[in-house]
Amino acid sequence: MKGTIVLFEPLPIGRIGVRRDDEEVLIGTDFSSFAYMLEEFVSLAALKIAIPKSFPEVAALSEAPELLKQRIIIIDDAAEIETAERILHPLMKELEIAINSDTGELDKPRDLPRSVFTAVQRIRRDVKCMALGLNHSLQIDLDSNLATSSSRKLRELVQQPDARAILANLEGFFSYYEDLEFDSVTPPLDVPAGMITTFDRLLNDPQYLKLSETVASLSDPRHRRGALSQVRAIGRAIMSSNVITTGWNYIAKVIKVWTGVPVPETNTLSILVSNKTLPPLVNLRVARERAVKMWMASANHDVPYSRSGKPLTKGEVVWLPPCASLAASRPGDSTLKLGTVGELLEILKNFQEGRIT
Repeated sequence: MKGTIVLFEPLPIGRIGVRRDDEEVLIGTDFSSFAYMLEEFVSLAALKIAIPKSFPEVAALSEAPELLKQRIIIIDDAAEIETAERILHPLMKELEIAINSDTGELDKPRDLPRSVFTAVQRIRRDVKCMALGLNHSLQIDLDSNLATSSSRKLRELVQQPDARAILANLEGFFSYYEDLEFDSVTPPLDVPAGMITTFDRLLNDPQYLKLSETVASLSDPRHRRGALSQVRAIGRAIMSSNVITTGWNYIAKVIKVWTGVPVPETNTLSILVSNKTLPPLVNLRVARERAVKMWMASANHDVPYSRSGKPLTKGEVVWLPPCASLAASRPGDSTLKLGTVGELLEILKNFQEGRIT
């Protein structure tokens, strides 16, 4: 059975800490919120969560709950990384952006405006995700409107014909997508342990397996109309079955799917497409916002965790509570939203007063 597989994206949360011995203020990145995204994966009828081999999270899988570990697959993304670098090479060359050989991240040139560098980071991430979606039949978290605006911003800046042609092709690429809406079942908001158990129980239910297979087939325009009818029928059956407990409901899901119009065989796009069905695009912005709220309401915030699953320093650092207005960053963002100046000052003031008393 070929069901829905969703590409994993980290959910970084900015944290403020204070070193105990000298009260130096530190900024860390906390990745402990992943389990809160499972509710969204259930509503997408996911069977598996795909984590690229290059991601630091792979190192932490041995410590993951067994029920969750069984639902994760590791995919080798070396070819997709190489594809993204090859496609974007003319752009990187013109803007004099180098790739750090140790981290694989981009090094920002001193004189390049931050907004331009951020647009390049986003385009690079989006091209890699598109390649992963095509090669591994994944649903990918990608905002096509944002991708188009980033590409257009760069095309207005660069001068070399090769770079401009690549960006124009990428803009056109997303014009071959249209919105598709369907009703999906969604579980109630829950703590991570409960959501992992729910996810595991559903993946042993024949109706959920059929739903996942049907949602996956929405990417193929030849079978889309019949698949939509099936999604609705299977959803009704699941809602009346004994796998559903109190609090479940329907939610409207919107994904972007290929219209079925043939994609022009340009040099840029042919590297990606080569007669494949384009992957569905899902915008998980709302899910990330909801996951952060659940994390703030129920998680232990004393110890942040790195992407590789290791706790950040605790003994020598006091990690302060998150600000109320803390927000989730978009995939590919190079900034973290910690909160407002007033909130940060209040949290630091409370820490200082607590030290004095």
